[in-house]
Amino acid sequence: MRQEGTSWCRCARTASLFVGILVAAHLLSGILVTTVLRVPSGWGEALLEAACLAVLAAPYLCWRSRGERCRRESAETEVRHQAQSQAALYDIAHISFGDLAREDFLGKVLDRLLGVEWLDLEPRAAIFLADREQRFLSLRAYRGYERAQDLCTQIAFGECFCGRAAAGLKVEAGGSADADHMHRCPCAGSHSHYSIPIFTGERCLGVLQVQPKPDRARDGSEVRFLQAAAGLVAGILARRAAEEDRRRLATAIEQASESVIITDPRGVIQYVNPGFTRLSGYSREESLGQTPRLLRSGRHGPEFYEALWRTISSGSLWEGRLTDKKKDGTLFESDLTITPVKDLDGRIINYVAVSRDITALSAMEEQVRRAQKMQAVGLLAGGIAHDFNNVLTTIVGYNYFILEGLETGHPLRSFSLEIRRSAELAGSLTHQLLALGRHQVLQPQVMDANSVILSLGRMLRRLVGENIEVELDTHPALWPIRMDSGQLEQVVLNLVINARDAMPNGGHLSLATKNITAHEDHRCDPAIVLPPGQYVCLAVSDTGSGIDDSVRAHLFEPFFTTKGPGRGTGLGLATIMGIVKQYGGHIAVQSARGRGTAFRVYLPRVAGGVQAMVPGTVSKAAKGGHETILIVEDNDALRAIIRKALREKGYRVFSARSSQDALALCGRLKERIDLLLADVVLPDLDGPELAKRLLEHRPGLKVAFMSGYPAGMAGQISQLQDAAHIDKPFSPEQLLGFVRRALDAAQIEMI
Repeated sequence: MRQEGTSWCRCARTASLFVGILVAAHLLSGILVTTVLRVPSGWGEALLEAACLAVLAAPYLCWRSRGERCRRESAETEVRHQAQSQAALYDIAHISFGDLAREDFLGKVLDRLLGVEWLDLEPRAAIFLADREQRFLSLRAYRGYERAQDLCTQIAFGECFCGRAAAGLKVEAGGSADADHMHRCPCAGSHSHYSIPIFTGERCLGVLQVQPKPDRARDGSEVRFLQAAAGLVAGILARRAAEEDRRRLATAIEQASESVIITDPRGVIQYVNPGFTRLSGYSREESLGQTPRLLRSGRHGPEFYEALWRTISSGSLWEGRLTDKKKDGTLFESDLTITPVKDLDGRIINYVAVSRDITALSAMEEQVRRAQKMQAVGLLAGGIAHDFNNVLTTIVGYNYFILEGLETGHPLRSFSLEIRRSAELAGSLTHQLLALGRHQVLQPQVMDANSVILSLGRMLRRLVGENIEVELDTHPALWPIRMDSGQLEQVVLNLVINARDAMPNGGHLSLATKNITAHEDHRCDPAIVLPPGQYVCLAVSDTGSGIDDSVRAHLFEPFFTTKGPGRGTGLGLATIMGIVKQYGGHIAVQSARGRGTAFRVYLPRVAGGVQAMVPGTVSKAAKGGHETILIVEDNDALRAIIRKALREKGYRVFSARSSQDALALCGRLKERIDLLLADVVLPDLDGPELAKRLLEHRPGLKVAFMSGYPAGMAGQISQLQDAAHIDKPFSPEQLLGFVRRALDAAQIEMI
């Protein structure tokens, strides 16, 4: 509108001037005709008027023609400058689409700017880029300089022309007259330059530095063009940075081990990374257009997913653990985070789900929890063992005296014998509880494995139930083995329990023993290769569901179980393997799905006879004596039984219920005490500590310990090398034999 008004005013002035010239020419011609030339009116007057008009209009026409020519030349120059400027900007934009490194792109920009003729620049220019913290400018591209001499390589924000341009986001013009600049570039010589900030928003990306020639008039158009070029470069750099960030992010997501899923607001999958394919087994093509429901395992109810959807649809982050199903049906546990992605208006446009497979970690955590549970059970078992064994010893002791008073054939004698067998079985169960908590003291001995299996026969039938038929097939002349009887019982019980669980609807269970000789050139077991030697084979076979090959490979791993939650710990077979390996044995497993399972345990034969077959049975021909024995036991009933059993065999017995009572008693007694028989765990001082104090004043005293809780005190007992030890529960026969051996050993040492 302003240009149209200016043109209209120019036309109005021209018309007014032309009318004025006409009026002046008419007046001048009239004066000349009437006063000077005195020619008659007519054509001469008209001719004269035309001549005057020409004389008066000629200067204006010349001035007007020159002005039009100048304006035309200026317009042509402006158009040429604009064409060069537009071409330069177009070329810069075109260069940006090439696959050039950043420094190479910036160098091309300088080349193109220096090629714009109308700028009339010195052939020297540079571009500095800012660091991320907006503290320094670093040289990235330059032309026409010797870098080491004429140009700064790093400039702090706010310093010199470039630093001030970067800090203030405005053009800085100056030259060699600036002291700070000359201090930085002492070899640059006389010059002037522009520092044009390259920025987007309030963030400076860099500075463009050019040097105009000093002898050319400047009207600000070059600054405006350089600002436009700097703005274009800023946009290109910002776009490239965004592309690099996007490329870096895409590369990170593609190469991440975690699974990444991106869905639209409805939950339809739009992107999955290779980590998702590795985790789930679904390819990208199979997943796109689906929803994450294809991974549902059925382990979580509808309310779980409803709560999850309410959380993320409200714009909140959801974190938690999820059990999903792979394409092949395998379940896996993942640590999942779902993040809503919002646009500038706060609307949810995507959901991003990042999950990490924690199946192995979860299994380890479950193992730790089970181990802690087993530790707690072990502590509980060890805690009750002492008192329970005291009770059992009391039962065995009183039953002994009852049995002693009953003649052969008495109708109550069979009941008393059943009480003794039940007490022996209870003692065996206590040892198994202690084995569970690893509190038992192992006592390997030469034994007949048949005796342990036969003693467990009745309990095994009750254990497996009435719907399972139990068959015992023992070799009549089985070779002896050296093993702890409690551990052998543990092996048998674990194998029987596994067989029972494999036959929920009933079946046939067989326990068999036999002698095996393995040779190098003969494979006596189809499942394993036995080293040459002689073995006792314990075979436990069932007609149950059988075991797959994939499961059989993990059978003896700790905490591995195929049973449901609450039905197994996964420690049974691992414990069996540990026990068998401890005695140099081997285990073979033979099974097929639907055809039952057979476990065969091979234990090395030992030379020598068989000793003490069934736990708790000893010879009744126990010798007595006349020695003096001090009993220290805090259980009154048990103390009375021990005192009675020893006195009946001729021993002189003193007793005390605590260590302090025993010390006081020994202080009063002047006579010799041959043997201290003390419980390991006492209410004040422990048995080993009591023994140490008594030995200080009675050096010849021999020491024997009894305990129903040997784990905690085993180390203390071992400190007294001469101390004997007997585990509760024990029968009076066992006690008498134990005391006699301890006293006889003492006499031998005294000799």
